[in-house]
Amino acid sequence: MLKLIIILIIIYLINNFKKNNQIEKFANKNNNYICFLCVNLTDKLIKTSTNMLKYGYKVFIMVDNNTIKHPTNIKDINILQMDDKKCIKLGYKNASATLKKNPVTWDKVFYYFSNIDTDFKNIWFIEEDVFIPRFDLLIDLDEQYKDEDLLCKQDIAHATDKLKWHWNRAKGKIDKPWYRSLLCCHRQSQRLLQRIKNYVDKNGSLLFLELMVNTLAHNNNYVVKDIPNLKTITWKTKYKVEDIKMDNFYHPMKDLKEQEDYRIKLNKLNYK
Repeated sequence: MLKLIIILIIIYLINNFKKNNQIEKFANKNNNYICFLCVNLTDKLIKTSTNMLKYGYKVFIMVDNNTIKHPTNIKDINILQMDDKKCIKLGYKNASATLKKNPVTWDKVFYYFSNIDTDFKNIWFIEEDVFIPRFDLLIDLDEQYKDEDLLCKQDIAHATDKLKWHWNRAKGKIDKPWYRSLLCCHRQSQRLLQRIKNYVDKNGSLLFLELMVNTLAHNNNYVVKDIPNLKTITWKTKYKVEDIKMDNFYHPMKDLKEQEDYRIKLNKLNYK
């Protein structure tokens, strides 16, 4: 009987040690947030979001459509909605140059995380049609890039840009040098969000986010890093499961059921 008790105690101690190590491994030591952006809230996006909680993140979903009023908390996910007219009145408008609707979720998250909840070091902004192959990818990147103010796909200078782009939108609205990036998924620091707030306070409006965010970071001598994991954030590339690398983000993948199916297939292929 004594031997059985001793064995049970040893098993308990081993399991508790493993559990504590697992918690330590996934602890969000940097106090970083995650915010998903969507038009309409779905169960599949909530399911995706809840997978981030075990890594110590405070997780949000900003919902653009206000015709349905959602609870402010679902399964420990913070659900955010903001009235369009209020957003415009406060100056948080014009963040998108490609959508007819104004404001959009980008205007709303820039307001919320530069004025209401600013108790973070960095925040990941992720549009719902960004595919994340493995849920611990964000915590790995946060461990790798602890002090950068902006993690993004690219950091293209206006002075060297070979493409005809939306640079005319910057004329007379923001100081040079100008930079741009596709920002469907990116990470910003809290102090960079405060520079966005300062820009709105001064100008009464946002600017197209794909040039505003990078340019404000450079204008304030903040650290910008274009990382390989975000190179597969594109405008309209169609990805097959065999194209997926487990350390990269993929955009666009608008069908969230397809995202879920891809994760299952990738796990069966023994990817990490």
